[in-house]
Formats: sequence, C-alpha cells, structure tokens
Amino acid sequence: MMNLIRKGSSELIKVGKSISITNKLLKEIESRDVVPSDDFRVSIPDKNFQKYLMEEYNLEFTDGTVTYGQIKEVTVIKANWLSIKNFEGLRYFTALTTLLCDFNLLTSLDVSKNSALTELDCNCNELTLLDVSNNTALTELKCYFNQLTSLDVSKNTALTWLDCWGNHLTSLDVSKNTALTTLLCWDNKLSSLDLTYNPLLKKISLNGNPGEWWKELEKDEE
Repeated sequence: MMNLIRKGSSELIKVGKSISITNKLLKEIESRDVVPSDDFRVSIPDKNFQKYLMEEYNLEFTDGTVTYGQIKEVTVIKANWLSIKNFEGLRYFTALTTLLCDFNLLTSLDVSKNSALTELDCNCNELTLLDVSNNTALTELKCYFNQLTSLDVSKNTALTWLDCWGNHLTSLDVSKNTALTTLLCWDNKLSSLDLTYNPLLKKISLNGNPGEWWKELEKDEE
C-alpha cells in the first residue's frame, strides 16, 4: 500500500512539474514578437469589449476568442463609456494607431505591444500605472483623472499634446518632449516643472499644484 501511495505521489509531482514547464513555455512564447497565423485564436474575455468589436467591426467570436486574421488590420478602437474592465487581447491589435478608452473601469492597461499607436486617450479610469515606453510614435497622450503617481514620457519624443491632470504626480520630466505644444497637468502634486526644453508650448495649465510657482508658467495662446 505504501509503495502505491509513494508511486502515486511521485506521478503527481511529475504532472505538476510538467504543468509548470508548460506554463513557462507559454509565457515565453507569448512574450516574443512572433506574428501569429491568421487562424490563431486571440482570447478577449471582457464581454463589453467583445460586444464593441462585434458591433463596430462585425467580428465573429467563439468561446470568447476571435481569430488574429480578423483583428490584425484594425487601426482604430473608440471604446468609451462601455464599462470595460480589461483589455486583455489588445496586444494582438498590432496595427492599432488610435485607442480611445475613456470612462471605463480599467485598473491596468498594457499597450507595450501596440507600437504603432499615435493617439492614446485613457482618461477617467482607475489606472495606477501607465507604461508608454514602447509607444514611441505617440503624438497625443491623454491620461487625466486616474490614480497615477508617476509618468515616464522620456521615450515619447514625438508628443505634441500631453494631458495628465487630476492624478497624483509629484514630478514630471518633459525635457525630451521638445515638440510639445500643449501641456495640461493641473491638480497634481508637482512642486516644480522645468520647461527649458519646450519652446513650442502654446498652452500650459498647472493650477491646483502646491505653491505659487506655477502661476508664472501658465499660458494659453490662441
């Protein structure tokens, strides 16, 4: 009897290791920038995101999945006010240039694989982190009224419009964003802001930050 128990335990351990190895391999494959085949099925679990895609692009879903061939050429997603909780599957929309997802229920947003994005609006969600380091083509970024404590836009050198008001930013470095014409970051926790490298700025709004320093920088040119 003891031998049977030991044998069964040994088999369970082997199965466990096999599952662990399989999961690691799947994560490794997913992380690679490999173009899937057109019949590869992409999982999109959020029902509201599914509904938007079906209504807007007539996509055909099966058990919460859609083929890569149906989404690979989608360039615009305008999914505002739809109570979307997550955008899992967004990484496969590799041709996406515009993503508007304001007023949803997002606590996270992964756009690391959407390198073609030029416009990203994710206002009025519950984001605590936003990584746009891979989105070097961005010209417009609007992420106001979230829960961001930091925002790194050093890689987004093409930005002309940055709107990040109503967050919890304690610092903001825009020294690499020399093309900026509009900068809206009022109601944060900024104690200073260096605009030495932003000669093209025509509209600047900084009110609602601590102290009086921002009053000298306010600007709204027609």
